[in-house]
Amino acid sequence: MDTLYIDTLVDAFAAGLRRLPQIHGRRLVLTNGEPRPIGELLMGIAEAGGARRPRLRVAPAVAKAAGLAVEKIWGLAERVAGDLDDEPPMTKFLAEQLSTAHWFDQRETRAALDWTPAISIDDGLALLAEHVRRTGGV
Repeated sequence: MDTLYIDTLVDAFAAGLRRLPQIHGRRLVLTNGEPRPIGELLMGIAEAGGARRPRLRVAPAVAKAAGLAVEKIWGLAERVAGDLDDEPPMTKFLAEQLSTAHWFDQRETRAALDWTPAISIDDGLALLAEHVRRTGGV
């Protein structure tokens, strides 16, 4: 997932306000330009919040196969038990999304705002971890 630290978001909005006459009506995507798989990003956020790193890692191909198996079992259970109220807890699509880095090209946004992110994702995670250590929570 391509994301950004909250202070970087605020800085980007301030840049947008300064450049409002030039960007009025344009759609711009704000990110750090540091795409990572969602699972990696979520793990970094959890670790910064004080959670322990999981000991077990599953290869993306195995997770996708497991997700497909869960989908099939869920479908069978739905036919036998009737309409299930929720989605399967794991799907091939979810496994694929968690293991894939998604990103948006930031060249247009950075040029239009005359802006670049000041805080990297790693620095943002370090700031979050420091905040959690200092305050005892998020």
